[in-house]
This record gives sequence, C-alpha cells and structure tokens, in this order.
Amino acid sequence: MNQINNKINSIFLLPSLLTIGSLFCGYYAIIESFAGNFLNAGNSLFIALILDGLDGKIARITNTTTLFGAELDAFADIVSFGVAPAIVIFKWKLFLLGHLGWFIVFLYCACAGLRLARFNSRKSEDNNYFIGLPSPAASVLVVGFMYICSEFNLNNNFSINIMAFISIIASISMISTIRYYSFKNINFHKSGKFTVLLFLFFLLSLLIISPSAMIYSFFICYTLSAYILLLLKIFSKKNKVVKD
Repeated sequence: MNQINNKINSIFLLPSLLTIGSLFCGYYAIIESFAGNFLNAGNSLFIALILDGLDGKIARITNTTTLFGAELDAFADIVSFGVAPAIVIFKWKLFLLGHLGWFIVFLYCACAGLRLARFNSRKSEDNNYFIGLPSPAASVLVVGFMYICSEFNLNNNFSINIMAFISIIASISMISTIRYYSFKNINFHKSGKFTVLLFLFFLLSLLIISPSAMIYSFFICYTLSAYILLLLKIFSKKNKVVKD
C-alpha cells in the first residue's frame, strides 16, 4: 500500500518538478547574461521551452492536473518567457539604445505578463488554437535572434535595430487576438503520404546540419503564419463582397 502511495505521489511531483526545472532555466539564463555568456543563456531558455511543454503534457497524460500546478506553471512562465528574455536581450545589446532599449524590454515583459494573465483567466474554447502568440514562442523569437547573432558574430548596429523590431513584433503578437495553431491535436498514428515522410526527413536533415538556424526559422514561420492567414482571410472576404 505504501509503495502504491509513493508511486502516486511521484506522479504528482513529476509535472511540478519539470515546471521548477523550467523556472530554474529562466533564472540561470539571467545569471549567464550578466556574465556575458549569451549562448548559454539562449540554450537555457530553449531547455525551459522544452520543459514547459513536457510538464503540461505529462500532467494531462497522468491525470494529475491541479490548480496548484497551473499557478506554479504561470509563475514559471512569466520568469522564463517574460522577465528572463527581456533581461537577456537587454544585457546583450539593447542597453546601447538607452531609454528606448529600456522601453522595448519592458514592453516585451509587460506583454508577456498580459498574455499569460489573459490565457489563465479566459481559456480558449477552441483547443486547436491559441489567442495571441504564446509567450514561449515569443521568447524563442527574440532570444533566438540574439543566439544567431552571438553564434555568427553579427553584433553590429543593424543587428541591434533588427532585435528592437523583432522584440516589438513579438510583444504586439502576444497581446493580439490573432489565432495561432496549438499543435495539440496532431495525431502521429494516422497514415500519411510518402511525400510527407520525405519532407519530414528533409527537415530533419536540415536540423542536423544547422540546428539553431532551423529551429529559429520554424518560429519565424510560425509567427508570420498567423498574419499571412489573417490577410488571406481578409482578402477573401473582400473578393466575396466585390463578387456579390
């Protein structure tokens, strides 16, 4: 009986431990940014993204979702995907922009908090989509660019201006009402075409050749995809009105 209780307690602890791990990665990224180790900070925040995806999935699979776990996850998210990315990109180069740099990183941090508060207070009825860009994806969008610049020594004024632009776009996208696909209902057990398998093999090959560029390209496409679909929807409605 005690062994069964220990197993149950372990299952309940596992999602929370993963959430704490994500929180630690955000904290570690901040420490590394103060030390000037921006590649380590970027890697840490990417691990936080993975852990954040695992804690909720494991909690749902093991049927151990609790209000405590949800609140802990929200706290970890605001640190790892709100405060930490803002500090990391500011310490990287945005501090050179002076008061504008302060404003941009605070805007990002505030929008991440607003995005998480809206998500927790008003759950979307459609499980297939998120309302606004998820904060973990926004974190990769800004920190990923810093990582690419640090990896390839692209630390000029042009890169700083691009970072400022990306940070503003990420901030606006988080608090927008644009819908982003959630990937929650992908079924890998369904049969697919051989061409799809070849395409996935091609993507895997690119991931092996240049993982940082490939991962960052995915998040750029993910961010832009919602805007493209929105524009296509607007244009289709206009064409329908003209034809009528």
